[in-house]
Amino acid sequence: MKIFFYCLSFLFVAATSTLTAQPTLSVGDMTPTLGDQYDVKAYDSTNIDFSEGPAGANQTWDFSQLEPMRLFDLTFQILSPEEGVQSEDFPNADFVWFLDGLGLYSYYAINGNNIELIGSILGNAGAGNIKTTYSDTEDGLQFPLSFGTSYMYTSAFQTEIFNISTPGSREGEVTVDGYGTIITPINTYNNVLRVKTVVLDQLGFTETQYAWFRAGQFVPVAVYSDSDNPDGSEEIYFAELTSTINSISNLDQVDFGVQIAGNIVSTQLELIGTEQLPKHTQATLVTANGQIVPCSWNNGGIVTIPQGLTGLCYLWLKNEQGQQALPFVVR
Repeated sequence: MKIFFYCLSFLFVAATSTLTAQPTLSVGDMTPTLGDQYDVKAYDSTNIDFSEGPAGANQTWDFSQLEPMRLFDLTFQILSPEEGVQSEDFPNADFVWFLDGLGLYSYYAINGNNIELIGSILGNAGAGNIKTTYSDTEDGLQFPLSFGTSYMYTSAFQTEIFNISTPGSREGEVTVDGYGTIITPINTYNNVLRVKTVVLDQLGFTETQYAWFRAGQFVPVAVYSDSDNPDGSEEIYFAELTSTINSISNLDQVDFGVQIAGNIVSTQLELIGTEQLPKHTQATLVTANGQIVPCSWNNGGIVTIPQGLTGLCYLWLKNEQGQQALPFVVR
């Protein structure tokens, strides 16, 4: 099984001219919330004549009638670094993407406008697991992303098992080649970006992936991948965000229109759009391990960060209309 690295053809794809607002995704839009859980359905499409569908603006990619062979179901979770195996080996990690079932812990860091893969552990702690450490982090997600964005990235890493270390490398070309609406067997999603990534590994094999991203969902809603490696296969994944830390209470989740100016901060948060909030909106800071920290608020545009707060955190806004959690990183 291939674990898609962000950047996944179908029986029937309908392209329409329905107008969709052109989305732009920022690093804040894609920074996950600790506690997020995704249910993922994986399919083998090797023996079906697929097409990933057309590129371009205002597309509708309809995969609702897709009937390839079902491989398995997966669960992805977003954890704090401390919840991962051998987290001490990745002190700069801001969050962990955990693949239940395989026991894969992927460690990510938020660096400026990039979300970078810095290492992973496959298996339990100790001898027998497989540890990958990146000397050149894999920055396949560089923001902002919008239709027409294109860039190259490289990565270098060491894979260690039973104290034997093997070097590896990859290089990729990323292009945002379309936007619009995607209809999957799970749900319909508007305002998605399609990201095409072509990756060349050190053995000379090329893998092409198409991933459909939407704001607020770190794991793409759909990924299709194919490789010229004869041992590979065509695979499709559909993912749905099923739970999140925002479910701390029974209030509805609301986009208040508030944004944090810059995702990486040190002493204070500068907020944009607070004038739209009701005057009695409550604000709280939540740390990566779930600790709730009071903060100076008064519905202003500045929130002071208490000393000692570090790593991935969230500004939790709550009023009678609902609640919203905004991620940020303290350096």
